[in-house]
Order: sequence, then C-alpha cells, then structure tokens
Amino acid sequence: MIVIQEVYDKIENLILEGKTISEIKSYLFDIKYRLIESQELQNIQFIQWEIDALSFNISKNKLSGCLFGTDEKGMQTEYPCIAKFGSEFFDYVKERLNACKSPFLKTSYSHLLWLSPAKNISFAKIAIDSYLESVSIVENFDRLFPNELYGLQICDIFSNLFPLSSSVKYRTDEVKSEIKRLIKTFPLTSSSRFAISLDLSEIMLQNKKFFQSKDFIGIAKVLENLAKQKLPDKKDQAINLFEKIIRIKKKQNVQYVDYHRRIANLWYLKSNEKGLEKVVQCRYLEISILLYKELKDKKRLQFLEKRFNELKKDIQLITISEEIDVTEHSKALQKFASEITSGNTESIIHTLMNNDLLYPKFSQLELQFEKDKGKYFFKELFSNSVLDANGNTVQHYEDEAEKKKFEILKLFSWHLQFYTIPLLHYIFLESVKKQKLKTKSILEYLNRNSWFGTELMISANGQRERPYNWLSLIAPALNEFFVNLEYYLTSPTVIPNYILCIDSLSTKIEGIIRDICEFQGISPFEFKDDGKGRTVSMQKDIHKLLNEEEIVNLISQDDLLFLKYVLIEKVGLNLRHRVAHSLMTFYEYHIEQMYLLIVCVLKLGKYDFVSK
Repeated sequence: MIVIQEVYDKIENLILEGKTISEIKSYLFDIKYRLIESQELQNIQFIQWEIDALSFNISKNKLSGCLFGTDEKGMQTEYPCIAKFGSEFFDYVKERLNACKSPFLKTSYSHLLWLSPAKNISFAKIAIDSYLESVSIVENFDRLFPNELYGLQICDIFSNLFPLSSSVKYRTDEVKSEIKRLIKTFPLTSSSRFAISLDLSEIMLQNKKFFQSKDFIGIAKVLENLAKQKLPDKKDQAINLFEKIIRIKKKQNVQYVDYHRRIANLWYLKSNEKGLEKVVQCRYLEISILLYKELKDKKRLQFLEKRFNELKKDIQLITISEEIDVTEHSKALQKFASEITSGNTESIIHTLMNNDLLYPKFSQLELQFEKDKGKYFFKELFSNSVLDANGNTVQHYEDEAEKKKFEILKLFSWHLQFYTIPLLHYIFLESVKKQKLKTKSILEYLNRNSWFGTELMISANGQRERPYNWLSLIAPALNEFFVNLEYYLTSPTVIPNYILCIDSLSTKIEGIIRDICEFQGISPFEFKDDGKGRTVSMQKDIHKLLNEEEIVNLISQDDLLFLKYVLIEKVGLNLRHRVAHSLMTFYEYHIEQMYLLIVCVLKLGKYDFVSK
C-alpha cells in the first residue's frame, strides 16, 4: 500500500536535489501505475490531480496546457485544459499549496490558482514571494554546478515574476532590483550567464513604464564585457549582446554608431569561417553590406560587394527530385482538354476566362494549409527565405501570417505545375491545331465581351486628349506568340522565341491594372519628398496597385491570387519584375509563361470596370 503523504515528501526531496518538473512527473506516473495495479482509487485521483497541476504551462503570466492536438471533428484540443476542472481539483491544489514547503511547488500551485477560476489576490502574492525565494536557491545550485545550466531557471522565473508583480503592484521595486543585480553580478563562469543577461535586459527594455533611463546605468558596460569574453569564438552571441547594447544606448539617448560597425564587421568575419556553404557565406555578407550601407562606409562597401559577387558565382543550390509516373494523370488532362477544344472558338475563350475548374481556388488552398498545419513540425519551426537566381535573399517569410502566405503560394505553385499548366498546354496546342484559337479570334472576343475595346482618353500635358484602347496595345504580343506557336507546330525541331511577347504582355498588364485603378477612383500616383524638401509625384508600383483596398474588394480572391503569383510574388513567377529589370536569360523564357499571361489578360477583361 502506498502512503500518499510519503509521495508528497518524496516530491519535496526531489526538488531539493534539483530535479526538474519533468523528472518529478515521471516519478508520479510510476506511482500512478502502481496504484492502478493495487486498485487504490482515491489515491489514484490525488496523483492524477498532482500530475495535472504540474502539467500546466505558465509563461509570461499566461496559462496554457502542455499538449495540443485535434479531435475527430478537427477541433483543437488541449491538455490540461483549465475549463475542464471543477471545484474539487482547485480545493486539492489549495490544500497542496498550504501543505508544501518548497518555494518551487508553491509557485506552481499559487500561480495556477491565480490564473484559474479560483483566483484570489492572496495566491498572486504567495506566487511572488515564492518566486523571489526560489531565485537564491537557483543561484546556489548554479554556483555548485556552473556547467549544468541551472541558471536558465532564473530566466523562466522572471518571465513570470515581473509581469505578475507589476500587474498586481506587489514587491515590484524588489523585483526590479533583483533583475538589475543579476545582470550585473551573476558569475561569468556560469554557462547560463549569457542567457540571463540577454533575457533579463530584454524584460527591462520591453517594460518602459517601469524601467527608466537611470535603471540602465552600468548595464551596457556589463553586456559589453560579456561580449568581449565571447569573442572571437562565439560571434553570434556577441552580435546579440551588441544589438541589445544599441537598444539600451537609444533608451539613454547616447551615441551607438560604433556598435553598428562592430556588428557589421562580425557578420563579415562570420562569412569567412571555415566549412560554410557558399550560400550561407553570401547571406552573412549580405547582412554586413546592409549594415555598412547604413553607416555610409563606401570604401568598406566596395570591398564587401566585390567579395559578395565573387562568392555568388560559385553558389550551387541542391536539387532534390523524385520521378513520378504521371501517365494516367496526363491522359485525364488530355481528355479534359479535348472536351474543351471540341467547342467553338468563343466557348474555348470563355472557358479560359471563366471556368474555375482550370485554376487553383484560394479557399481550397487555405483549407489544405489548415489541414497540413501541425503535421510537419520542422517545416513550421523555421522561417522561409526566397533566393533569386544570383543567390540574393529577396524576401523573408517569418511570422505566422507570412508563413501562411508562403505555404499557400507554394501550394498554388504545385497545383499550377501539376494541373493548370499542362492542361493549358493541351488546350492551346489543340485549339491552334484546329484553327480555333488565333490572335484575331481572341481580339474579336475581347472586343465583344470585355472593356478592352472601349476607346479611352489620355491627357497629354493637361491640354488635349488622345484616344486609345487596350486591344491595340496587347495585339502585337498576341500576334508574336501565335506566329511562334504555329511555326513550332509546323517545324518541331526549331526552338521558338517568346521573349518579345512575354516582355510586352507582362508590362502591358501593369498598364491595364493602372487604368483599372483610375476607373475606380484610385490615384495611380503617390507624392514623395525628393530629398531636398520638394514634393514630386511618382507612379505607384504594381505591388501597391494590386493591394489597394478597392482592387482587393473588386477582383475576386482567386483571380487576385493568380495575378499576384504570375506578376509580382517572389515565391511565384514574379514576371513583371524580372522582365522590367532584365533578370531573365534566353532559356528562362517559356511558352507556359505566355499561357499564364494570356489568362491574366482574360481575367482582367471579364470585369466591366469602365461602366462602373
């Protein structure tokens, strides 16, 4: 028979030995299994409540479970969940709080009660008292075992202690003093020294209401000495410390440029470390270059940019591939394309313009993203970056919203590559072979069924108006495309050239979007300072135009995603940018890009912008 009080005494002893909550829970699970075997039901309930109480996660004065998942209906589940416990559980925790001696247990029980439906100010005060008492115990453990990282518990203590203390206005000055004392005096020999300095100084910086400029006196010097200790081996830690020093100097209104220079140089030194991949070296150099640009150090920039360009030439990105048999898939697409091209010219163009089955839908991609969420832990753990063909980092996707956008764009890309583009290829080729799709037929259809044939007026120098329409502006690109496609179909050994039509149509679409904005009362211009205090007007770029609120509300979510992927998204084709800045070589121009650009034109043509 197991005596429950002996279990509680054992927990106290385990804590005195420096055991973690995880190790204590393992001991409790062993006890629980023994109790189940001996059918001691009352004690089983007590042990289960003890496990539950110690399983709650409290971080930054907020309560949550330690495990998350989904039920059979796809709803999120959480263990333990505070809403599922009744008064018996809270009465048990109160009894344990009154009976236990360890300040570590007292913090767990009292802080849990403070954040529970049993909330009472006395629990908050007990938690604060116990947290403060725990600090000295942890310090003693860390002195005895400086390499065992006991000091990291201090970071956890203050991440809860300060927000709790400041919210209830109890012993806040003492807590502040402890934070400053630990930053300044925690032993340099401790392996936890770096984390304590960084985390506690971050608490000070984030709580401007409580920490004034005078509170930071001496802190920057401590961090600088620690950074010197970390060099030359631990450059990452030194960079983190210098970045923290800059924020402190800003708080104190003190000069900090020298620290920017040190950080920039450290990133350069990191790029020279042995064993790094060229792409990683380039990334470190890229950061260094950006920092030196802020410093306006032209001489240093010349040297770094030369080094950067030399490294880029040697970058070799790894490609991982796997062969998949798509024979049946291809047959299904050919059959669908055959059904579409069996109709007349008007029905084919109407299908390309309006049939949702051809293109990825945002709602389905978002649903797929939500289904995949949580399945691939390591993928969600890290941020994503996009590199261009030269190895330059052109965009980062780091926070939750950015990661979601990245994954949806990747899903869109896979759908496009595996389904939409092959289908469009069969449709265009079969339609041209059957003489059902030509420049003339598309222009005639758009003239009848879109606003592109409408005569518009452009003001020249604010004095006179000159008529134009978009059919005359997109016709050369369409004609160039169909000439090359027909030539290819008659002479398959000849490599067709789609450069002119892709260059023309990708930039013309920007003009179409600019006109749409004007029709909707959106100014395509913005006003900026020219650097000399004078105001100049500039055309908004296509990114801003496609993100204007009126455009987002006017064009369907699916069509907008399609347009952005093809024209401006760096995870996508980004054709407008790559064409405008001549970033594409001959072999990067493909017939598939022209299919998608034609679809972009058709999608923009189906809305009656002019009449509105």
